[in-house]
Parts: sequence; structure tokens; C-alpha cells
Amino acid sequence: DLLDYGVPYFWGNFGIMYNEDIVSEADLTGWDIMKKADKYKISLYDSSRDSMLMALKNLGFSVNTEDESEIDAAINWLLEVKNKKLSFATDEILDDMPNGKYDLAALYSGDAAYIMSIIIEEKIDINLKYYVPNEGTNIWVDAMVIPKGANQELAYQFINFILREEISYQNSIEMGYASPLATSLSRVVNEVPALMKPMYELRVGPNDEIFRYSPKNKQLIDNAWLLVRTN
Repeated sequence: DLLDYGVPYFWGNFGIMYNEDIVSEADLTGWDIMKKADKYKISLYDSSRDSMLMALKNLGFSVNTEDESEIDAAINWLLEVKNKKLSFATDEILDDMPNGKYDLAALYSGDAAYIMSIIIEEKIDINLKYYVPNEGTNIWVDAMVIPKGANQELAYQFINFILREEISYQNSIEMGYASPLATSLSRVVNEVPALMKPMYELRVGPNDEIFRYSPKNKQLIDNAWLLVRTN
């Protein structure tokens, strides 16, 4: 288990940010909205794990599957999405969404919070929302671990520093990601503008999952994404 070896400092999920003035609420039925690139300007996150999770969840499969037939079905789903001529992006989405380059994009909750902060600070006239399909998503945790051979005393001092309530609070505000410390997270939720609260007030749904490390699953997903990106 992660908590046996690491200490969390951020956590969040993966979802969709969309322009509510352009994207119809009726189309927000699940991850399959990614197939509507003939109707909207869409950006897919250029990541094997995150893109495969959309396909697997839309098809009703686990993100931790080792069933090759399920992986093949996810590949076909993504190829259908890709053939709609959507775009692929990673960190550049932080600039592209506030500028209105895309109508919707798949991204992390913390990136969505950062984009919202830019919109608020720069008074950009665009109405964006963050949406997580009920089909399920990935709940991820960023954690600190001490590598073998490290100076354990100094490592523990640093970990303790990062876990101080005030430091955790400041990091969460600065980076846009939720703190695992309830006290810090509560402070952030109470202080951020209303538009940013959904990215911090995260809920773990019944269909949400954490990626578990499996060499076979990782290899299947990486190979699948390579096939999608090169076809």
C-alpha cells in the first residue's frame, strides 16, 4: 500500500474542463463527449494512462485491467476519437484554455484550478467549468518517498516541513492541487473564489479508481497508446 512507503502531499482527479457558453450540457453524458470533435474544439491529454482511462471507463472496464480484449476495445475507442481530428496537448493547455483555443479539454483537477485562477486574476471573459464523468476517473496521489541510501534524518525533516499545516496550505494555494491534510484543505476551500472550489472539493465516486502498479497493465497501456498515436 502507498501509505506503507510514501507520505502524500497532493491528491486529485482527472476530468474535463469546458466552456459552458459553447458546450451543451446535454452532451456531458460521459467521456464519450470526446467523440464530438466534429462539433467542438477538443484537446485530448497526451498521456497513455490518462487517455486510456477515459476509454476503459467509458466502456465499463477497470483502469487496472490485464485483459487484452478490454485493452483492444479501448484502443478502438481511442482510434475513433482520434479520427475526429482533435488535438493533443499537455502543459500548453494551461495557456490554451483561458485563450479559448479549445471548447473542452481533458486535464487534471489542479490544472483546472490553475486555469481558473488565471481567468480570475486577468479578468478574462470566458466561462469555464470542471466536470468529472460518473463513469469514473483516476484518483491519484503525489507522495514523498525516501530512496535507499538517502540521508534519512534530513529526508524526514523535509517531509515534516512539507506536512506542516501552513506549508501544506501555501503549497495547495500556489499549485492548485488539494492537500491531503483536512485542516489545510478546509482553509483553501474557504478562501478560494467560488469558481475554484469544485477543483478542491473533490469527491471519490463509486466508479473512481487508483492506478495500481502492475507490469503487465503498464505494458499493455503503453503499447496501446503508442499504437493509437502512430495510427
